[in-house]
Amino acid sequence: MLQSLKIEGFRGFQNFEMANLGRINLLVGKNNSGKTSILEAIQFLYAQNNIDIFLETISYRGEFGWSESNLPGRTKVFEICHLFPGHEIVPSQEIIIIGSRESHQESVTISVKSIPIQLSPFPDKNDDLNNDNIFDDEEWNKLLLSIRWSQSQKPIELELLANATLARDSTRRMASLSRISHKIGINNKIELKFLRPFSLTSSDMASLFDNIVLSPLEDLIIESLKIIEPKIERIARIGSSKYSTSNNLGVRGGFLIKIKNHDQPIPIGSLGDGFWRMLGLVLAMVNLENGILLVDEIDSGLHF
Repeated sequence: MLQSLKIEGFRGFQNFEMANLGRINLLVGKNNSGKTSILEAIQFLYAQNNIDIFLETISYRGEFGWSESNLPGRTKVFEICHLFPGHEIVPSQEIIIIGSRESHQESVTISVKSIPIQLSPFPDKNDDLNNDNIFDDEEWNKLLLSIRWSQSQKPIELELLANATLARDSTRRMASLSRISHKIGINNKIELKFLRPFSLTSSDMASLFDNIVLSPLEDLIIESLKIIEPKIERIARIGSSKYSTSNNLGVRGGFLIKIKNHDQPIPIGSLGDGFWRMLGLVLAMVNLENGILLVDEIDSGLHF
């Protein structure tokens, strides 16, 4: 269980610390006070070499654009600067996230390094070898995004474009390396899921449900859903292909609900967003034994 968290130089936080964390923690604050940033920091802390988690977070916030210069086709580029205070990259400035749980401490450090590159052109064989101008070195700088987890032997380093953005193409090879590192394994790896408002698709929910169907946890799901609809008796997944695509965000489908005194089962979408939200929360919980569940805007879809 995460017991304390310390954040330095991440988004709107120069210094922030939470101690004495319990099994369930509720963050309350005004809009734009940094609640979501705290959840993102915890997510980054346990990403453990998975660069895709960074890219998904940046994409969700709309912190990306498109570039065509010097790149084949239209390439998605990620605006790394928004991770830093003031939305500005200062070379060697570090984002440090430290978490303590049980008897050990974990950390991730994110920084952008400025690396000088010196170019020494070869002279033409007909040029005067005593001409000093020919050997004048021209110095360039390149920026490297560096991400280092305390559990890893070496950091992930990705070269940024001239405008300090990260090209999607440059991360694909690193993503494959990340998958290899997951197969090798990292000590003290912890499972984590980040739920944003209605972020689970029908296929996501179906996959989570399949993990617990015909187990005692299925009864727990029913009891939890009775908070929203006390007359629920059973829930069943529909094996229809129309809910199996990844492009179904916002669709409330894939399940049928048996309600007391109703002969015919009811599609889950007929029971409202609160019912769908509760199902997603509980499915995520029961699939994360000894893990961490981060829920952004936990009241979304639920009556106060």
